[in-house]
Amino acid sequence: MAREYPGGHGKPLLYDWYVPEGPGPFPTIVFWHGGGWISGDRSMYADEAPYWVSQGYAVATPEYRLAPLYPFPAAVDDVNAFLWHLATEADELRCDPKRIVSFGNSAGGHLSLMAALDPASILAASVAICPITDVRGTDQAEFQIALSFVEQFMGGLPSEKPEAYEAASPITLLENLRCPLLVIHGRDDEIVPVSQSRAFAAQAVQDGRLVTLLELEGEAHSFTMDGWLKIRHEATSFLRRVFDHAVAR
Repeated sequence: MAREYPGGHGKPLLYDWYVPEGPGPFPTIVFWHGGGWISGDRSMYADEAPYWVSQGYAVATPEYRLAPLYPFPAAVDDVNAFLWHLATEADELRCDPKRIVSFGNSAGGHLSLMAALDPASILAASVAICPITDVRGTDQAEFQIALSFVEQFMGGLPSEKPEAYEAASPITLLENLRCPLLVIHGRDDEIVPVSQSRAFAAQAVQDGRLVTLLELEGEAHSFTMDGWLKIRHEATSFLRRVFDHAVAR
């Protein structure tokens, strides 16, 4: 069911809302689509929603503003605006505002991390799949494919906007983390090097933060079906541990 929410710019954006039968309130997963911040739409997680509804979760798949028309921080502002929308409309939506989870892949993984690292975050947990965790070094050789996406998202190169690049890098914001994070990355990722997630997790451990890193052998940036089923299994188990109860199977 499509609904509207006021984005970070104050104008309506759309999201699809899926909810189990019953009065709730339900733990809620918010899926952020990938596409390099410049493409993709909320329908990209439509096929994933039924599984999570069957597990007892409400599911939201919001749209957010895309670059280059809307560069950073537009998408991040929309993410935070949507999460506050969930909290303020929790009764109507049958959403448990104390059990909201952010989940995204690629650019959506970056946004999922940014949501968890916002100083005013209301998240109970966050799951990030193959995220860029430090955009400051994306002009280096190993980012040949991703650089054009990042440059459009940021509205310029790292050398041109160093302060913005730092503010958009999750690894620089770990001091704000208050909820558990699960980061999953394919070891053969050809677009976002697995070293990004490794560096983020290592810094988190050094800072005493709650970050779990899972690397998937033989998986690239686009996961195989077996790889995605592994992600689904690991995310389900992670959230059961976070919420300290068994979600209906």
